[in-house]
Amino acid sequence: MACELVETIEEVNDLYDYQDEIDGGAGDADKVSCGQDQNYNELKYIYKNKIKKDYPFITEEQAAEALCICCEKLDNPRYRNKFYKCLNEELGISIK
Repeated sequence: MACELVETIEEVNDLYDYQDEIDGGAGDADKVSCGQDQNYNELKYIYKNKIKKDYPFITEEQAAEALCICCEKLDNPRYRNKFYKCLNEELGISIK
């Protein structure tokens, strides 16, 4: 599925197969997990707490497309600073 076709964060997560086998593993805080949709959904957390909170005019569909692009563009492991830089560029915002 092309990123411009995603409408929800769930659709982005469905593109990836990810199981968090080590809860709170070393270095997790520095990385973003695409596809993590079990007890903690990192992409939803980023949308609700980093994007929607400060930029309420950005819709989930717009955010989902940007999240998808950044998940696709960056090599795994996806480092948080690079992921946020990508989101900033895609959405024209400034999150940290």
